[in-house]
Order: sequence, then C-alpha cells, then structure tokens
Amino acid sequence: MEEKIKKLIGRIEDSGLSPADKEEVYAYMAEGLQLLVWPVLAKHLPGVSVKRIEQGDMEITPEYYAGLINESVGDGRALTEIRLLMENVLDDFSRVLDEKLPSN
Repeated sequence: MEEKIKKLIGRIEDSGLSPADKEEVYAYMAEGLQLLVWPVLAKHLPGVSVKRIEQGDMEITPEYYAGLINESVGDGRALTEIRLLMENVLDDFSRVLDEKLPSN
C-alpha cells in the first residue's frame, strides 16, 4: 500500500497541476480514505461499547474515542478489512488520475 501511495503522490507532483489544484486532489484523497475507515471501525465495535454510547450517561473524550478504536482493531479483523478497502480505493484513485490528469 505504501508503494501505491508513493506512486500516486509522484504522479500528482509531476502532473503540472497548480499547487492549489494539487492541494485539492490531496484533500479529496484524504477525505475519501477517512470516510472509508470510520464505518469499518464502527462495524467492529463490541456491542457493549455501542450500548454505553447509546445510553449517553458518560463523557465522550478523545481518550474514550482512542479506546474505542483500540477495541475495534483488537482482533485484527478491522485492520485487515481497512487494508483491503484502502488498496481498492488507491487503485480507484490511480484510475481517476489516468483519466483526469493532463498529459505531460
């Protein structure tokens, strides 16, 4: 996955796009990857954690969210699912760049 990301960045940097356009492309990619991760983490939350959130009788802090993430990835299934989805999304980004980037 790291190699795919490096290639995408290289293609964007070498594309001839303006700095503002490059920033927009990077923002789009980052948002897409973030939108991909959170639903998978939520899907893998233990039911007891979800019930505690639903009850609303606790303070939700950054530390609590960090704990939820740790619970979601604890058995490795969420990380495997995220990795596979990210690989597919990076391939999709590459195809979009093939179609949309100006030729050098």
